[in-house]
Amino acid sequence: MTPDITPTPLIMSLITNTSLVPGQTETFNQQENQLSCLIANTCYVVDVSTSLSFTVPILGVFYPILTLLTAVANSIIIHILLRPAMRSPTNILLAAIAVFDMATLLVQAPWHVYMYTLGLHSSTQWSSTSCYLLELCTQTLPQVCHTTANWLTLGLSAQRYIYICQPHLAKQWCSIRTSSLGVAIAFSLAVAHIVSRTFDRNYLNNS
Repeated sequence: MTPDITPTPLIMSLITNTSLVPGQTETFNQQENQLSCLIANTCYVVDVSTSLSFTVPILGVFYPILTLLTAVANSIIIHILLRPAMRSPTNILLAAIAVFDMATLLVQAPWHVYMYTLGLHSSTQWSSTSCYLLELCTQTLPQVCHTTANWLTLGLSAQRYIYICQPHLAKQWCSIRTSSLGVAIAFSLAVAHIVSRTFDRNYLNNS
């Protein structure tokens, strides 16, 4: 049976809105290849212009405020938890969770401020490299940080279980050294889980 490859409305929109301008480096064959990969679901289109009415206030106004408040609050928490008198296996994990939660926002904040707070989303000249960096900083790296924080939260739960239900194992498994090692392992697992996203796609500028 021949598969149905009828273009979706999105693809039809791309067909009708695409025109070849003399002097452009992109050829009709390249556009045809891009259309084929859309039909095969092996690529997708990045186009923020269709939702700017929501994107600008959320990422350009609310997001920077949220990032600033989170950075201030988490910095205070980290400073308190890592004071010499406060250091403990539990506080090491709590501080690490605060670090990675804050990093989830901070790593993508410069891009959102540049594009939406400053209103430069429409005037920016995008290249394959800048598209790669955009997705790296707004998608991949935040996922690494958020995944690490999730694994550390699971580790914190396991630590509390040992303290309460298996107290005889606490000295062996619940130490500052073990907590620090757990942070490193959680981060390494998150990187190993998501690192493939940094090289599993190509970026083509079709503006």
